[in-house]
Amino acid sequence: MVRNPTCISPDTLIKDAAEIFLKSEFHALPVVENKKLVGIMTTTDLIKYLLEQY
Repeated sequence: MVRNPTCISPDTLIKDAAEIFLKSEFHALPVVENKKLVGIMTTTDLIKYLLEQY
């Protein structure tokens, strides 16, 4: 655990989340809105979304 984790908002673009995953080698990102955890995005979620686009 880290004190200030990298987080995304519900409005974060898929491309931006993918870039964070690539650069940081994280496998999950907390989704935060108004300082409250509202979800978690994983690399699996990203892959599923991209496959649905085909």
